[in-house]
Amino acid sequence: LSMVGCAHQSMMNAADHVSSTDPSDESASCSFPFGAGVQAARGERIEQVQVGGEVMFSGGAYEACRVSGHARRKLDSRGSDTKRVAFVVGGIALAAVCCVALLARPDQREALLSSSSGQLQQLKSAAFFNLADDPQVNSANTDWAYSGDDGPAKWGTLHPEWGTCSTGAMQSPVDILHSKVTSFDLPQLKWKGFETATETGSQTAKEYFDGKSIALGDLNGPNIEVLGFSRYLKDLPLSAVEHHNFTLKEIRIHTPAEHKIDGNSFDAELQFIHQCNADTTPACTQSKIMVVSLLMSKANVALGETSPSFITTLLDDIRLLGGLWSQYVSLYSFDFGGVVKAIKPYSSRYFFFKGSLTTPPCTEDVSWFVFKDPMPIGAADLAYIASVQQGSNNRPLQPLNDRVVFSI
Repeated sequence: LSMVGCAHQSMMNAADHVSSTDPSDESASCSFPFGAGVQAARGERIEQVQVGGEVMFSGGAYEACRVSGHARRKLDSRGSDTKRVAFVVGGIALAAVCCVALLARPDQREALLSSSSGQLQQLKSAAFFNLADDPQVNSANTDWAYSGDDGPAKWGTLHPEWGTCSTGAMQSPVDILHSKVTSFDLPQLKWKGFETATETGSQTAKEYFDGKSIALGDLNGPNIEVLGFSRYLKDLPLSAVEHHNFTLKEIRIHTPAEHKIDGNSFDAELQFIHQCNADTTPACTQSKIMVVSLLMSKANVALGETSPSFITTLLDDIRLLGGLWSQYVSLYSFDFGGVVKAIKPYSSRYFFFKGSLTTPPCTEDVSWFVFKDPMPIGAADLAYIASVQQGSNNRPLQPLNDRVVFSI
């Protein structure tokens, strides 16, 4: 059997998503689960399939389909605006598994085809888009860097509205010193709808590398309710303290970690960036930002430590881009419940203080919740993050000045 014919037949049996004609013919018809009617021809490469003005998949190395009917062929996917379903990214590996399945014994075949079906389902959950075409993920100014002439020491001079980066008295990140914290009691941090860490909930998200950090953006929740910060918080009745309801908007990875604790560095930091403004639900009359920070240290293999599954999944998704950082992955089934389940053991012990964004424009009056205990992350995942980000993306430490840091 040819690779194409084999993949068609096995996927038909495994997932009921692809139909094929006799693979011994010179061509075979296939109907992809995204609705594109296409015609396969052995040895012919196709770059994109376009349906209704939108590219539904592409893959320059995949011998697949000659377009017919309402779909059409369009050359050079890398040089034009694209919207690609990630079906093809795993096509070669999937086809190999399928062919092995057809040659396997019946008892082996069922397991292999089940695996193939699962991979097909995973690939169906993502699509590719051009980063530059989407204001939701491409609005950040790129005229700054983590080193060189546009590095952190110069951020405050690069644009007039970035002056706070140089002059602000509440800048982040900071080195949190136990000798200078104020102990206090506050509830465990809980996102609404995920209070028990057993709930699951799929939502859409956009994952990309914007030249600065790997990010999961265009989120619209879940929400989290926290106390407003006051340096006199310990002396006030909690009933008199204003509560704020923040909406999760973005998750970013920094390596190494930006914050330190008692001078101790960490290998990575996952920042959950929340907003409360006129566009969030519920709305805020005054725009506010809150960040939940999860510090991460290299996993101790001898102790059986590994990366949490949500980190591995996010990195697997970013791999689908294949290094084409001008695009992003649109995820249709991001499960925040898996994130909450992983970080729940860390969410009762944290530091609470006021700071700023750690990137330009370095906006201040940001509420920071930094978990005290680091979560393990596998060495391979750290290495992959480093290979994507190509260097450190942590802002240098900023003076704490006279800020109050609460230890919860």
